Amino acid sequence: MALDTAFDMALFDLTPVSLWLEDYSGVRRRMERWAAEGMTDVRRWLEDDPARVLQLSAEITVVRINRRALALYGARDLDELRAHFSQIFSAASIPALISEFEALWSGARTLTSFSINRTLDGRQVDIALDGVLLPGAEHDWSRVLFAIRDITARQQAIAALARSEARARALFAHSPVAMMLLNLGAVRDRLVRLTQDGIADVGRYLEDNPQVLLEVLADIRVLDANEALLTLFGISDLATLRGSLPRFFSAESLPPLRAHIAALWNGDHLLGEVEGHNVAADGREIWAQIRVRNLTDDASDWSEMLVALNDITARKQAESYLAYLSYHDVLTGLHNRFFHLETVERLRRQGPWPVTVLMIDLNDLKGVNDRFGHAAGDALLRRAAQVLTATILPPGMVSRIGGDEFAVLLPGLDEAAASTLIAALETAAGTLLPEPDQPPLRFSIGAATAGRGQLAAALEQADARMYEAKRHYYRTHDRRHRADEGLAGD
Repeated sequence: MALDTAFDMALFDLTPVSLWLEDYSGVRRRMERWAAEGMTDVRRWLEDDPARVLQLSAEITVVRINRRALALYGARDLDELRAHFSQIFSAASIPALISEFEALWSGARTLTSFSINRTLDGRQVDIALDGVLLPGAEHDWSRVLFAIRDITARQQAIAALARSEARARALFAHSPVAMMLLNLGAVRDRLVRLTQDGIADVGRYLEDNPQVLLEVLADIRVLDANEALLTLFGISDLATLRGSLPRFFSAESLPPLRAHIAALWNGDHLLGEVEGHNVAADGREIWAQIRVRNLTDDASDWSEMLVALNDITARKQAESYLAYLSYHDVLTGLHNRFFHLETVERLRRQGPWPVTVLMIDLNDLKGVNDRFGHAAGDALLRRAAQVLTATILPPGMVSRIGGDEFAVLLPGLDEAAASTLIAALETAAGTLLPEPDQPPLRFSIGAATAGRGQLAAALEQADARMYEAKRHYYRTHDRRHRADEGLAGD
């Protein structure tokens, strides 16, 4: 899948996360040659001769990077970045590259790794990479999209906290990681009273009584917060945070809050990271990785709890965008072939039955492309998608599975209902006014209905009926075209 439209390219360039679109097809071809020469264990093969990693790296083509990526490395443009690849990717990058190549060779569609790079001015940058093999590139690896997060600040903050308590206060005040110091003593007192009233499992009680968590929020005292946290929440001073802490929590904030309180109650001093959701003062959605540490040596003393929040909102947005690309056709906004195949497999296993399948071909697309250009063809495809989404309502699912082909899955719909739907679809297509100098919207449709165990056969049958309808359309269309030319000659 390429970045086909101006909107795609603008979204790519302006996404607030470093994005790289790379072509790994050369990597795949070289690995296939190595496999033919006897490579069975990718990791061992590459670790035995690191020069092979460099050979694979040389096969990678950077197709496009966005502005945030250029800014991260201090490059003016892609050409300048390419000219300094040997500086950016040092020996410290080799373990991450080996993991990427191993994962792709094993069939993975997504990649996650951590590495160390250097900027053009020599600074070390710790990065986390999240990659996805874009739909359509599964067989040749020609499009791999990477989202790169700069985690240098977090790594430095964690190291500084471990080195020295004396330096912790300065780090707290100036750290790029959002932090606050909380007194949860009143929260613990509340839990003690619950146990005195006969509650044996505090964690389960909080899970079964979410309203208690709302009361717990009122028990929390904010002792301090750093500038990064105030900036993250969009507030100017500590007093505002202290006076209205509950307003920064949402319903999605409660599960991680419950998990942290239950863990503290069980005596954990340093809790693992959990992802939490909050709301800024201006209503912005905030996602953060949250870590809580009890700074006292007494598990029963909750008077000093350090809370660190690493803002991952941009990563979440990038993940959402990557997930969208994985299951949607960017041109039409419909689901794509990958979604269609996954849904077919789910319906095959689970139903509900019957399932009606519509295979649909958009007539005259090639002619429009040839006569008016691909922009006109794209417009015709979007008009087709508009009609399909307006007519096929949930639980029906519409996917664009090829250039001019669409597939519709209708769980729970029998043949009679499907016939009514097809008639409505053809009516909707016929009533949509065509663009100037373009043919009206016309579909060739094949339908079949499956009971349990018949879905594969129904797909083939619907496809065959669609092609027959397509042949009939073009035979009729050609006869009419020739007749029109004859009348014009008279």
